[in-house]
Amino acid sequence: MSGIFGIVHFDDGRASDRDLARLAFASRHRAVDGYAIWVDRSVAIGHQHSRVTPESATEQQPLVSSAAVISFDGRLDNRDDLARSCATVLHGDVRTLSDAELIAAAYRVFGAECAGRMIGDFAFALFDRVERRLVLARDLMGARPLYYAQCRGGIVFASDMKALLAHPDVAARPDEDALADLVLNGYFDGERTWLDGVSSVPPGCVVAASSERVVVSRVADVDDREIRYNSPAEYSEHFRVLFTQAVSRRLRSAHPVAVSVSGGLDSSSIYCMAARSGGATARGFTLAFPRHSAADEHAYVEELRASGLDVEDIAVDDVRLVTHVEHGVARTEMPRLPWECQDALLARARDAGCRVLLDGFCGDQVLAGRAYLVDLARAGRWRAVGQHLRALPDWMPDVSPRLLHKQLAGEAARRVAPSWLMRAARHTIGRARAARRYPAWFTANFRERARQRGLDRARTRRRFRTAHQEQCWGSATSGHYLATVLQTNNTASAFGIDVAYPYRDRDLVAFLAAIPGDVISEAGVPKALLRHAVHGVLPDAIRLRRTKADGTALSNRATQLAGAVARQSLGPECLAARAGFLDPRALRTHLPDVFNGGLDRDDDANVGWRVADTLALELWVGHFCGGPDAADN
Repeated sequence: MSGIFGIVHFDDGRASDRDLARLAFASRHRAVDGYAIWVDRSVAIGHQHSRVTPESATEQQPLVSSAAVISFDGRLDNRDDLARSCATVLHGDVRTLSDAELIAAAYRVFGAECAGRMIGDFAFALFDRVERRLVLARDLMGARPLYYAQCRGGIVFASDMKALLAHPDVAARPDEDALADLVLNGYFDGERTWLDGVSSVPPGCVVAASSERVVVSRVADVDDREIRYNSPAEYSEHFRVLFTQAVSRRLRSAHPVAVSVSGGLDSSSIYCMAARSGGATARGFTLAFPRHSAADEHAYVEELRASGLDVEDIAVDDVRLVTHVEHGVARTEMPRLPWECQDALLARARDAGCRVLLDGFCGDQVLAGRAYLVDLARAGRWRAVGQHLRALPDWMPDVSPRLLHKQLAGEAARRVAPSWLMRAARHTIGRARAARRYPAWFTANFRERARQRGLDRARTRRRFRTAHQEQCWGSATSGHYLATVLQTNNTASAFGIDVAYPYRDRDLVAFLAAIPGDVISEAGVPKALLRHAVHGVLPDAIRLRRTKADGTALSNRATQLAGAVARQSLGPECLAARAGFLDPRALRTHLPDVFNGGLDRDDDANVGWRVADTLALELWVGHFCGGPDAADN
């Protein structure tokens, strides 16, 4: 994952070499293949090279012309379409042009709106030398991070928050509202970060900054069209084409491509499709959890090996949280702690020469939603509703039918009940639910901030034509999953790895949202569309799986093993308590109970997650906001 960084002074102040060096040093892990800087007195733009795609092998970044300077991170997927629309300003063989050169051409033709015409995983910074305007942009799915903050007389921007904090004008102060939303709701809205004064370029948006103002404009949006075919076979064929394309796009690499393979339907389908697609060499890696544990999937991985695919085991004897600050919150840049075994997977992929890791994340979100049952009920198709509800327990034996019915009732109530009734329910039921869900060791103020953020979101939630469409797009672009993607990508960047998600492919998600939800789960079979599409590609033992691995016990075990660090870190005088986020008295009362038996359950990881996030909050405050580790952030 390449790095973008720079400083633009609109008051003609000089871009300090020292300030620029601080930015570069703070995000030096991105400079896998070196870095370059362009400086013109009041403007300085840098690029940290990670040359992944074949076209990037010889590209020069920042890309400098008389009209603009560009620093680009990512991969453009619609290069041919973009080239055709910019044919009047392009010369030579388009196939040899870098993605940055295509962006330069698109900007000449369409201006800042060009970002809305691009498909792929990308972020870029462009300085218009003629109009003296800075343009920052990100793709619709928010695959690559890009942040900015005000500095004296201008703007400082970078791919990492830690780089912005290295600038003397950017203070490390927590934004309590955004921090509470992330820690207690698991939500990141894509714009407001948990550092006061540091903003993220929202997905699908352009930030245009000049001496007069800073304007945020949406240039790409979700697709709310409908697609209808005459037969299931047509849906399956269209899906197969788009799924193959989604995987192939992410195989566009000059290096071997790693695939994280669990043995589950989603990740195994990606690996089998990658092996079929050719191009870059795909290499499978699996985290081999302890035999006979609920997370053990070695039998399914063996099915892949029996079909001729090589999958390398990475032994996991015990799951532990990364509690070392420099390897934990310093990498994620957020109050989240990854598992050590994830580091082991990334390190092994790097050592194998890979620069890209394909991951099956978001497959459940876009292929296994059940909001379509509300659409069937609205259409009066009650027989179909009954058929699907009867089939679900057979295909999801690990989930109780009672829970499935409860989830459906909640979906129906939210979408059918009058808006005034839902507003009243959110205030009454929401307060009681927050009291149960938010641990008592957080202060009342911190919990209330999180609750209000959730209420504000519910009031402004976008409406779609169908419940299925809302769920599909909402899942793929939700702040819950943006936070997860950001955590994973930030961790991976420390290993020089790009993590790519085929199930978050913009074209694939648009198709899945446009077709009827009951087609995706034909006859009540979860992911039936995917199962049909990979027939003959994926071993049937995996294609027809009815169970999923369960990491609940391992997750709780990881929190249990972090108990010593948690007890030492979360004392009455801990930094998060002094900041007003944690209640020292409640910590003394409730936290010991968690470690003395509260983590023994195998069916619920919520308590463990809450403790892990609380520890992560304390470590994050210490590292980024004034603790003993903050000096070297």
